[in-house]
Amino acid sequence: MNKIGTQLKFSWRLFVDRTVSVRMLTLLLLLGFVYHIFLSPLNSFLKSVQYPICPCVFPFLLSDIYFLILFMSAAVSYFSDAPFMKSWTMYQVIRTGRVRWALGQIEAIILSSFAFVILAVSMTGIVFLPDITLSEGWGKVLYTLAMTGISGEFDIPFSISYEIISRYTVWEALGVTILISGMVITFIGLLMFCVSLIGSRLWANMLAMLFVVIPMVQLNLGRAAAGLAYISPVSWMNLSQLDIRSAGIRGAGNTLSLGYCTAALGITCLLLSIVIIWKIRTADFQMVKDD
Repeated sequence: MNKIGTQLKFSWRLFVDRTVSVRMLTLLLLLGFVYHIFLSPLNSFLKSVQYPICPCVFPFLLSDIYFLILFMSAAVSYFSDAPFMKSWTMYQVIRTGRVRWALGQIEAIILSSFAFVILAVSMTGIVFLPDITLSEGWGKVLYTLAMTGISGEFDIPFSISYEIISRYTVWEALGVTILISGMVITFIGLLMFCVSLIGSRLWANMLAMLFVVIPMVQLNLGRAAAGLAYISPVSWMNLSQLDIRSAGIRGAGNTLSLGYCTAALGITCLLLSIVIIWKIRTADFQMVKDD
């Protein structure tokens, strides 16, 4: 138990160092600018109708391909310093041991990924303060935007999906969004960590960005790229294509269940973690490239 407690403390310290950092602050400021672009027209609509809004807008933002790519690009940037080796890393590895250090980094990536999503979700609510309400479910504002064409009149750059409103309660939508998004960003972080150890940071960033742009390829090619749905975790963050009560993602002739998405992400993250631990155990830290 003492070893487990020590490991958790080490992981928590790594998580705090990564979260309370200039990198995180910079990314949040950039996301704030993106939120301003996407949400300002909706805020203008609120002022005109003088009615509070349900602050759970993040799932609708992820349904927009442009916001999704921008958001995941920020996630890639968040882990772009993988394999997280600083000038004092060798001393830290000697003190903690290679396996414990690797486990600490993996656990910190998981915690950081979910913290990143939760902060992003919270920021959408802050934008609308004080005109928010949680007492009316999705509320009249989102229902109106989902069922009418008024979004175009106010130049709102993303759509309020009636599919999401009809399939989910507010808390279901938030829960599934945080779960899938957190797991996807964890996958991206572990993938970049793994590739950085085996190859270089350049290759890690290039491969991560490939996964980020696959949804755009999938959107443009349609049925010709139907098979991409099975290997595009970033696409699974689009809640409008997912139904936890039935078949799941229904895209271009493919049907992927929520169970498939979580299982695929979980197994892939586990395999990446095993490779990371193996590589750390055998790696010559002086040979790790810092490019």
